[in-house]
Amino acid sequence: MTILAFQKVKKTWHKQFRWSKNRLQILRFCKAREDLLKTQKERDFHRMHHKRIVQEKTKLINDLKGLKLHYASYEPTIRVLQEKHHTLLKQKMLTSLERDRAVGQISGLQATLKHMELGHNYHASATRVGPNSEKENAPEGPTQKGLREAREKIQCKTKVKDNTKDSEFPTDMQPNPNLYLRKENICPAKFDYKLNSIFRLHELPVSW
Repeated sequence: MTILAFQKVKKTWHKQFRWSKNRLQILRFCKAREDLLKTQKERDFHRMHHKRIVQEKTKLINDLKGLKLHYASYEPTIRVLQEKHHTLLKQKMLTSLERDRAVGQISGLQATLKHMELGHNYHASATRVGPNSEKENAPEGPTQKGLREAREKIQCKTKVKDNTKDSEFPTDMQPNPNLYLRKENICPAKFDYKLNSIFRLHELPVSW
């Protein structure tokens, strides 16, 4: 009886051990399966992220190449614009020089015209005076005398006005030989004065 009871206990113990062993294996298998699924998900995520980064990288490289080509096409136009700018500056300088030259020529022509007009007026007055010399030798009346004086006054005024428009007297550009004779100012400056003594003369206020 004892042997049979021991055998039964042994069988039940073997069954329980096998069940617990199988249970542990099942738990380990489930855990490993969960870990595998988790790692697969992470792998897929990182793979997608890597693919996206590679696509963005290729896109940026293509954009950079396109921008390089685009800016390379601008270089000849920039050179052409720079050449045009330099030519325009040269033309501007030439036109300014021509303008100054033309202004100088015009001023010279105006001066010559004024001198010619003055000479013409002088000759005209001389020609007028020539035939009337006989009349001047004759006795003048009061009206003729007044007209002659008024005419002389007008001619004097016109001559003064014309002489005011003559060229300016040239400035003296030679050095002054008397500059070395200038003496230095030995007197001290105002801020070097010092108060040495005070004389009290009166105690009353000063009235201006």
